[in-house]
Amino acid sequence: MKKNLRLIIAIILSGSCFISFFTQCIGTSKQQSPVVQASIEKNKANTTQTEIKENDNIDEDARTTHPAERVFIDKTTSEDGIVISHYTEDEGYTNIFEYTCPNVNMQQVYNQKVRNIEKLLREKLPENNSHYKIETDSVGTLEVTYTYKTKNHLKIELFYGGGATYVEMIRQGKDVKVVEQYCAD
Repeated sequence: MKKNLRLIIAIILSGSCFISFFTQCIGTSKQQSPVVQASIEKNKANTTQTEIKENDNIDEDARTTHPAERVFIDKTTSEDGIVISHYTEDEGYTNIFEYTCPNVNMQQVYNQKVRNIEKLLREKLPENNSHYKIETDSVGTLEVTYTYKTKNHLKIELFYGGGATYVEMIRQGKDVKVVEQYCAD
């Protein structure tokens, strides 16, 4: 009875993966009560996999990764009719804006939207990966990197005192999806 009680407590606290290990360690017989078996099956059904993203929080001391929790804030419509979804992560220190620009190419989106974010970006969208640094009065040293993941997927990274800004442009048919991410230090 004492072993079964420990097993039930472990199910509640730790989930089905730990239970398998715990059961093997204490030598519990493979014959489990229907209540314990039902709890294990329910726990397995409720288990979900979490995709680890580039901006996930990594706890170096514990050597674990905690997925960044994305919280939806609102949807707004810009003056030109584009619907913009706003999210936050990292307890509000990171703001993410996602939108799709219809019937345009990446150069047009870069000229109309992205350069409005940061006036110090290159005037013409580079055709290849590139990197440069510039000294500014407003933010100090600004480091900019353009990285093409594919010919239809560009990531622009801007690093400056106080944080970083990431802009991704992804060509999707006739449209371009844009993800702007503002991260405070």
